[in-house]
Amino acid sequence: MVECGFLILVGVGFLLMVESRGHRWVAWGGILACVVLLSFIAAFDQVKSMGLSWQEEHYLARLEAVWAGESGSPWQYRVLSDGVALGVCRAFEGLGVPRGVGVAMVVMRVVQNMAVLLLAFVYYRRLGLSMYLGVLGLAALAWAMSLSNYNSDLSFNTYTDILVYLCGGLAILCGRPGWILPLIVLGALNRETCGLLPLMLLGAHVRFTPKFSLPRRELFIGVASLVLYGVVFFGLRVYFGARDWEVHPSKNVQGWDLLVYNLTFGRTWIHLAGTLGLMPFLAVASMRVWPRVLHAFFWVMVPAWFALHFMFSAMAE
Repeated sequence: MVECGFLILVGVGFLLMVESRGHRWVAWGGILACVVLLSFIAAFDQVKSMGLSWQEEHYLARLEAVWAGESGSPWQYRVLSDGVALGVCRAFEGLGVPRGVGVAMVVMRVVQNMAVLLLAFVYYRRLGLSMYLGVLGLAALAWAMSLSNYNSDLSFNTYTDILVYLCGGLAILCGRPGWILPLIVLGALNRETCGLLPLMLLGAHVRFTPKFSLPRRELFIGVASLVLYGVVFFGLRVYFGARDWEVHPSKNVQGWDLLVYNLTFGRTWIHLAGTLGLMPFLAVASMRVWPRVLHAFFWVMVPAWFALHFMFSAMAE
């Protein structure tokens, strides 16, 4: 990831130079260039981690199994991104593109990376960060994306999940909570981990001093989005039926047993450290200057996110 470090220095220096002269449109051009370059770098590392041929054969088989209703839990219930990915692969094959499946997968990954990075930058700006700090944030995010490849495929549904959360966060910051309703439906069709999004909305607007209060509009939308999430979550499981759990090598291991496995598996900590880097320590060190809404997002999301993933997923991945 030497390229990432190089892009940090070039990108920040470029922005400092052009924005100081009042050419903000040139600065935004530099931002878009950083987004594109970082997206391709991350995609290169993501594809290289297991090889394009492996993705074409094994990941395509996984996508087809989900779409045919023949996959295990939780993969069977993550239909949105896998269905789109399979459709794009078939379209590229139909157009006669050489190695159409592989090209389609790379294109999807690059497009998802660019969407994540661009929305992340807009999110950083909405939180009050400068353009320079936003670029540093993009580089850190691209670094994490490049290193989160252990024992996994291109995971289109994971990156769509990130997009759902970024769009949800921006909806809250922009005062458009109604966007949460369609987002939660799409998110639940994509991956069950979007379920914390309604809590972000409620957490951002609840007040405990001088007395407890929560605006009616946000309360209604938050509760309605939780209901919609439940309808989609359970509806998928009713439609496809019960499936064997396939996260851990020994299959039906969840909860406490999977927690113990994650805590005692050495690679869990190696890959977590490589992916997260110093970000958790820097975040804690700067919490006193966070805006209130970021505190709300943190407390309703981060502890629950780590607890649930330690108990119901292979954390090293």
